Amino acid sequence: MKKLLFAAALILGFSGMSLAQQSGTQTVNMSLSVYKGLTITSSTNGSFGSTYAGVGSITLTPNSPTAGQSAGTFIVNGDTSHTITVTYSSANPPSSSLTYAPALYGLNTNTQGSSTSVSSNSTVSLDATTGDYYFWVGGTVSGISNSTTPGTYTATFTLTVSY
Repeated sequence: MKKLLFAAALILGFSGMSLAQQSGTQTVNMSLSVYKGLTITSSTNGSFGSTYAGVGSITLTPNSPTAGQSAGTFIVNGDTSHTITVTYSSANPPSSSLTYAPALYGLNTNTQGSSTSVSSNSTVSLDATTGDYYFWVGGTVSGISNSTTPGTYTATFTLTVSY
C-alpha cells in the first residue's frame, strides 16, 4: 500500500511539470535563382529558291540546302546549360493554293550541317559556355501546279522559346 501511495504521489507531484518546451524558434533560408533573360534574333530570312509551275512541291532541308536555297535562321541566347522549350507555327502564303509545312533544325553551336530536327513542343539545351542555340528553318512548299500564278510567295514561320 505504501508503494501505491508513493507512486500516486510521484504522479501527482510531476503532473504540474512539463518536460517539453512551451515555445521555440527556428529559421530557414529562402533562396531564389534568377536566370538571364532569353533573347531571340532572326538573322536571315529563308528562300526556297526558284522553280517552275507544275513541279508539285519543293523542299528545303535546313541542314543541307541546295544551290539557290537558304535556310531562315534564328539565334537564341540565355543562361548557360539551361533547357528551353521550343514551339513554332507557320502560315501558308496568302491568296494562294500553296501549302507550307515547316522543318526546324537546331544545334547549340553554329554548325548548320550538323544540326538535327527539332519538333515543336520539344526541349533543347543551351550551350554550356555561351548560352546560345542556333536554329535553321526550311520545310516543304506543296501545291505548285500548272495553274500556279508566277510570282513570289511568302509564308511565315514563328518561333517561340521559353525556360
